[in-house]
Amino acid sequence: MDEDARRRRYAWKRHPVFRFFASTPLAIVLIVVISVVLVWGTVLGARTSLRVALHSVYGGIWFQGLLGLLALNLLCCTLRALPYRLSHLGFLVTHLSLLLVYAGAVLTINFGAQGTVVIVEGRKTDFYFDPAFVQCTDASSGEAINISTTFEKRAALLQERYDGIVHARANGPGGVSVLVDRYYPDASPAGTSTITFTIPEQNVREVVPAIADPDKIVPIGKTGSSVTVERTFYDWKDGREAGTPQDPGNPAAQIVVHRPGGDEALTLFARFPGFSMRPEATAGDFSATYTYVSESPELLGWEAKDSVIRLTLTDEEGNRVSAWVPYFERREVALGARRFVIEYGRRVPLGFELVLDTFIAKHYPRSNIPAAFESHLTVRNQAGGERHAVAAMNAPAKIGGYVLYQSSYGTDTVTGLPYTVLSLSRDPGTALLYVGFATLTAGLIVTFYVSPWLRRRDRKRHKESP
Repeated sequence: MDEDARRRRYAWKRHPVFRFFASTPLAIVLIVVISVVLVWGTVLGARTSLRVALHSVYGGIWFQGLLGLLALNLLCCTLRALPYRLSHLGFLVTHLSLLLVYAGAVLTINFGAQGTVVIVEGRKTDFYFDPAFVQCTDASSGEAINISTTFEKRAALLQERYDGIVHARANGPGGVSVLVDRYYPDASPAGTSTITFTIPEQNVREVVPAIADPDKIVPIGKTGSSVTVERTFYDWKDGREAGTPQDPGNPAAQIVVHRPGGDEALTLFARFPGFSMRPEATAGDFSATYTYVSESPELLGWEAKDSVIRLTLTDEEGNRVSAWVPYFERREVALGARRFVIEYGRRVPLGFELVLDTFIAKHYPRSNIPAAFESHLTVRNQAGGERHAVAAMNAPAKIGGYVLYQSSYGTDTVTGLPYTVLSLSRDPGTALLYVGFATLTAGLIVTFYVSPWLRRRDRKRHKESP
C-alpha cells in the first residue's frame, strides 16, 4: 500500500473528535481525577463502611462515566497505532488487559451483591439483607420503592456534630411520599409502649403492645374480653391532637374494650392519668394504664447497638404515619385504608434455602474470647436437592454463586438459641479481573523486554537492507 492510499485509509485518525479522545493529556487528567476519587472512596469507606463507599462513590453513575471515558481514551489510543506491527504486541496486550479490568469492575459494581444472612440454629432462611436500601412495600399490591442508604454518609462525616436529621425522599407506591427524616448510627429501642389491663378480683394482669391498629383485636388473657388500640397521639391541646416524638406532652392511647355485654371506648393518658376525657379509663371491673416509651432516641437514651431510622409516609389525602425501624428489621404501618411494610435493609431472595444445623464456637483456654467459630449449613435448592456446607473463619462457603463469610454470632433473645451472621458477596467480574491482571503482567513483560528486542532487530534489518 503506497503512502497516499495509507493516508486515505486512516484519514479518520486525523478527525478532531478522535484526536481529542485519543490524546495523552486527556488520559493524564482522567487518571489523576480517578486516583483522587479512589483515595476519597478509601477514606470514606474507612470512616464509615464499605457499603457507603460502594454506593456513594464507586457505584455512582458519574464514577462509572469516568471509567467509561478512560476506557474510550484507551481504546482510541490503541486504534491510533494502526497499522500494527509485531513490536506493538506488548502495547496491545497491555491496553487490552486494562480494558478487561475496567469491564470487570463495572460488571461487579452493577451486577454484584453485598449483604448479610442471619440464621438461628435449627431455623432456615431463603433471603439475605441488602443494607444499601430502605424498602417500602404496599402490602396489597406488592409495589415497592427503594431509598438508598447513602444518607448514612453524612452521619459518619459529621461524627460528633451530627444531629440525626436527614432528608432522603422518594415517591412511593400509589402516590405515597416516603421520607427518611431521622437517622442514628448507633441506637436500638430499649422497649415499646404498652397498655396494662388489671382485674384484681380475678388476679388478671395482661400487658399488650400499644400499637395502633383499628382492625386488630387482641384478647385479654382468658377473660373472654379483648381490646382494639384505635390510635395513639403525643399530646392533646385545645381540643386537638398536638405534640411530636421529640416533644410529647401527655401521650395517650384511644382504645375500645370488647366485653360480652358490649364495647366501651377509653382514653388512657400516660403521664397525667387523672387528666381524662370522658369516659374514664376504667371499664367495669377492668382498670387500664398506658405506659409510653418515647419513640425519639434523644429522649429515650437508646443503647448503642444498631442503627435506626424514622420513616414518614404521606398519601395524597393528607394521611400521615411515622415509624422507627432498626437496622435489619421490618415494621408494618397503616396509612388510611392501606398497609405498608418498611424494611431497613431490604430482603432479597437467595434462590435457595439455608438451614443452620449447628453453630460451633471455640474459645481460648480459660477465657471467653472466641478463637474460632463456624456454621454447619444444609443447602436446599428449588429442585429439592440438598447438600452440606461449612462457613468458618478464613474458610468461606461458596453456594449458588455467592460467597458466605463467617462474620459474627450471638444468642437469640426469644429462643435462647445461638444464631450466626454470615457476610454475603457475589462478584461476577472476578474472572475478568483475574484474566486482566494476568494478561497485564504478560503485556508489561513483553513491553519492557520483548518489544525493545523486536525494535532493535527491525532497525538492524533496515540498516542491512540494500
